[in-house]
Amino acid sequence: MREGKRLDKLDRGVKKLVDGACLLCGWALLVVVFLMCFEVVARKVFHFSIQGADEIGGYTIAIISCFGFAAALCHRDHVRIDLFIARAGSRLRHWLDVLAYLVTAVVATVIAWRAYGVLAETVEFGSVSTSPLQTPMWIPQVLWFSGLLLFAVVGIFMVVRIACGKTGKSNLD
Repeated sequence: MREGKRLDKLDRGVKKLVDGACLLCGWALLVVVFLMCFEVVARKVFHFSIQGADEIGGYTIAIISCFGFAAALCHRDHVRIDLFIARAGSRLRHWLDVLAYLVTAVVATVIAWRAYGVLAETVEFGSVSTSPLQTPMWIPQVLWFSGLLLFAVVGIFMVVRIACGKTGKSNLD
């Protein structure tokens, strides 16, 4: 199998993984929206509260944000300032893209590495939330870390992809 075909196959696999994660995040967000709506109606009409609905909402936002970072990078939707790049030659533009993706990959990897440290410490101490739910913190943190890890993996893949000259129309464009 040619190098380009391998990269294209990996391209499709990364996109499928990211799109699948985004689909799950969308469903999770939908569930949280219904939970919040039920909470509001229950409080106003029945003077009843679901303890911890706001906590679950907070976890969900943190988790889907991390998966969203990976999706935005995969689909090349991160904010870019093209004022200078538009005037640069194609060779300079290529190396600026490599630099941008390299910096993003390094930052994403460092964040994921630090998040793993937080998760490991949580597991070691058996931390739970201070809310009435007493949520074992490793549960939301595993999902949070997974999103950050995916962001780092996509960042590294994008560096490899752009460094190999795959800048044209592809699955990740």
